Amino acid sequence: MKNALLNLRFILIGGLIFAAMAPRGSAEEPSLIRIDDLYRMDSPQGVVVAADGASAIYSRRWSDRIRRVVRHSLWRSEGDAAHAKPLEAGEPDGRAPLLSPDGKWIVFLSTRPLPDGKPGFTPVPPYSDTATDIWLIPAAGGKAIPLAGRERPYNRVFSDPFFGNVAFSPDGKRLVFVADEARDDRTPEEVANNVQVVRQDGGEGYEGYGPAQIWIADLLEEPGEVAAARVTRITSDDFWYGDPQWAEEGKAIMVHANRTRDHEAVRFSINQNYDLWRIDLGDGSLLQATFGPGPDVSPRVSPDGKRLLYLNIPRRGSHMDVFNLAMIAITESGPQSQVLFNHHGPGEVLHLPPSFPLPRDCWLAATAFHYSAPAGVTTKPQVIDLAQGIAALEGTPETLSEEYAKSAETRRKLTPPADAFLKDRMVAQGEVVAW
Repeated sequence: MKNALLNLRFILIGGLIFAAMAPRGSAEEPSLIRIDDLYRMDSPQGVVVAADGASAIYSRRWSDRIRRVVRHSLWRSEGDAAHAKPLEAGEPDGRAPLLSPDGKWIVFLSTRPLPDGKPGFTPVPPYSDTATDIWLIPAAGGKAIPLAGRERPYNRVFSDPFFGNVAFSPDGKRLVFVADEARDDRTPEEVANNVQVVRQDGGEGYEGYGPAQIWIADLLEEPGEVAAARVTRITSDDFWYGDPQWAEEGKAIMVHANRTRDHEAVRFSINQNYDLWRIDLGDGSLLQATFGPGPDVSPRVSPDGKRLLYLNIPRRGSHMDVFNLAMIAITESGPQSQVLFNHHGPGEVLHLPPSFPLPRDCWLAATAFHYSAPAGVTTKPQVIDLAQGIAALEGTPETLSEEYAKSAETRRKLTPPADAFLKDRMVAQGEVVAW
């Protein structure tokens, strides 16, 4: 998954070096890309729009020329993108914002220290996915507070797209998230001598992490120094759980997990036996929901709670295989799983295979959903309404859903352009040759 990003980075750097060596154009013409432009990279990420459509919160990602690092901070745009400004003075680290259902709080991930100035979690190597903590800040502006204090039971919150997810319960009173356990099995003598105990981790991209476990935070009605009244560990073993989704009106959690002993890192490959599991929040029991030999991942619950969409590969072993769309229908006779179309078998292709992961907002209605699909060197939106069959409909989410179109238009209005300096640079024309 990150290979493509690394390749693009190398291509960009190579292009910048080549362009910097070329002769400069006249003042009236766009200038050539320069090495210094690496520090002008500046883009919005994770844009979330307020319910009234008047403002949006996003994470600004930019290259800090002084510190020589890529930074993230929370920004707000009101009215239109031209009026965007930082949400916090000094732009401390902030990423992946999420609005509470009542619109009063912004939940976000951050690498910042706790209020006492000391780190809030054990660091991981710089080549691993970024370790974070959960913070909250009033949507109206104010002081950011950590979810929990220093004596919390969890350590590092996962921020990657496979294991990590933070989500509000339907009533907005709880948060589910993924983190490893806060424990140190070293003796006092080992701690004093800075002895590092090496354990099996999640492989490439997850070096330094312990097993990804599911946690739920009960939020205070009036947060003080922290936002959570208590944090409860939901899973308690050495397996890795990911992408938790609320189900059954907050009575259960759906996750994907590989509960076998045959593991492999998922940074570049998703090829092991991941299944979907239901966690009962009443008694903590685990119920296996899928039984395929390959990965069943990326669960997404429909608005009415009667369907669960997910990605399926019917075999193991390949580096990154073609995903099928699959669904679990919640019926009176119990859950019923089916692959909507098997892209690994014969038959007319009724819709393009989906990309990983499914969008968080993939459901447009109780029976309709959308996703992105690879189509040659580009991507193509696909919309399926189960009430009309499993064939992709003509059109896009915006043309087929008035509500989605309105939301998308508001998002565009409130989102500043990425890397705006490129409009003043000479950019080579691209051409795609298809046959």
